[in-house]
Amino acid sequence: MEKERDLFFKEFEEKVNEKVSSLELAEFRADSPIYKELNLNTYRPSIWGLLVFCEKNVYYYVAPQESYMSFFTKGAGRTEEKLLHISEFSDIKFSLPQKNFFSFLNPEISRSILMSYKNISGIERNVTLILNRKAEEVFLQLKAYTESN
Repeated sequence: MEKERDLFFKEFEEKVNEKVSSLELAEFRADSPIYKELNLNTYRPSIWGLLVFCEKNVYYYVAPQESYMSFFTKGAGRTEEKLLHISEFSDIKFSLPQKNFFSFLNPEISRSILMSYKNISGIERNVTLILNRKAEEVFLQLKAYTESN
């Protein structure tokens, strides 16, 4: 497993010309206009990928993959490789969802990070990132990157 991770780091560092610091598995949830604007062609309401923290920038990386349906229909369900340079999004902000008395009914709330940014037309867009673990530490990392740029 460590060998594959090191190989991924090496290949990713060659793509972005920057050293990788850490990775975080995250589900990217947005509405259709956002997927279209970001050229994230998907038939699903969310996309799994990696938040990749580098020395100076943060990226969201979606690996190419085939779905079960593509076995039956050529090209159906195929996800192309995508790389979003999150650090370059305009007016980007990260926050944690507000918790209330009923938050325990939604176990994802403690693993969620809200991201807002302005698109090329100046319209505010909102995305939710769902992690595999509690979000506070990753939120602080993201916040540090946005404050340093």
